[in-house]
Amino acid sequence: MTSVPVTTATVVDAMTPAPDIRILRLKPDQTVPYKAGQYVELTFASHEPRAFSIANAPHGDFIEFHIRDAGHGGASTYAVRSLALGEKVSISRTAFGDCTVERVTKGNSVLAIAGGLGIAPLKAVCEHMIECGHDDGVFLYWGVREKKDLYLDKYLKTLARPKKNKFVYKPLVGHAVGEVLLLGIAAHVG
Repeated sequence: MTSVPVTTATVVDAMTPAPDIRILRLKPDQTVPYKAGQYVELTFASHEPRAFSIANAPHGDFIEFHIRDAGHGGASTYAVRSLALGEKVSISRTAFGDCTVERVTKGNSVLAIAGGLGIAPLKAVCEHMIECGHDDGVFLYWGVREKKDLYLDKYLKTLARPKKNKFVYKPLVGHAVGEVLLLGIAAHVG
């Protein structure tokens, strides 16, 4: 296995928008270059390194992550339940993943579809596209099981307000029926 260069990062902000979700903002000690839509490896305390999607466009001096405690007692549980402001974590200095927008050309709209916590990397992609002035349309559909799971709803609606950026956000709340999640889609893209 190839060794990945790492640096440390300080927890500079931690928000809990839902009981099992934590939004962490980390300030790396060294530059961690990345593109919107990529992920890095984080190591919390004595836990094994884990991949986490980056949830903000590449700007500013922090990197944001959205982490859910799945109840398995590992790194995610530690990050959501125990990680403290000012604590140091290890972060890979190499970002991974090809779900980026570099190949989107003028005249093409972007359709982004997320489910649950999968919103994190697509939030970064949408922010980046808006910041870069992409004016051919960015359509984000975010499906969740219950309305309470729309922990970024207010923020995404705010992003969608200025119509000049042509960003359209549609939250979709599903209803579990057996093992199938049914989403009511009442939107038109075009």
